[in-house]
Parts: sequence; C-alpha cells; structure tokens
Amino acid sequence: MTPFLAKARKQITILRNICADRKGKPLGLAKSNYNPKTVTVLQLVLECLQRGEQAVVVSARTGQTDEYYFRLAAAIGEPKLARIDSTVLPSEHAAEADRFKRGEARVLFMGIRCARGYSLVCPSYCT
Repeated sequence: MTPFLAKARKQITILRNICADRKGKPLGLAKSNYNPKTVTVLQLVLECLQRGEQAVVVSARTGQTDEYYFRLAAAIGEPKLARIDSTVLPSEHAAEADRFKRGEARVLFMGIRCARGYSLVCPSYCT
C-alpha cells in the first residue's frame, strides 16, 4: 500500500467517524447529532409504529443511538424503548431482548457489535 493510499484510508475513517457522531468528537463540531439522517431514521421508526409494528435500529456509534433514543423517548415514552449496546450492562442485554420479543418495548436500539449475536423474527416483507 502506498503512503498516499494509507493516508487517504485514514482520512476516510476519520471523516466517517465524525459524520457518525459529531457531538462526541473533541473538535467541538456540533452540539447535537441531529441531522438529516436522524430525521429519516425517526420518520421510518414512527411509520412502523403507526402501522402497529416494532422497529430495530442498529447504530455504529452510541452517540447516534443516544440521539435517536432520547428523541423517541420524548415522543413515545421511555418504557416503550429497549436498548442493547455498550451503555447497558451485559447482564441486562437478555432482559432487554425479552422485553422487545414480548412486545413490551416497541423499538429496540442495538449497537452494531451487539446486533450480530441476536436473531429476531422479521415479517416476510422485511427480507
């Protein structure tokens, strides 16, 4: 790999991280992670909820998940949300998944690493 290619890949990774969690970066780029992606994700989740469905949101950064979680908690209430990521103790992950599977939680937020370990039944139109 050439030094130029290595530098370009590093810059792409840095930019991807900044875009995913602008608020969490020490550069002081933003006071919030609210952006057009946030709006779209929230609209899709609300559409699912209006149809009586549940929704799973998988994020690569906890800053993204925090933004979605707190905005939906304000809109629909925190008891209807479940979360499985690094902000929740591993001993509580199974309980959160069970709440979602029983329908007590309407939305499940997952970290991308945690999502690999779970199997959730999806309606045929999702596949």
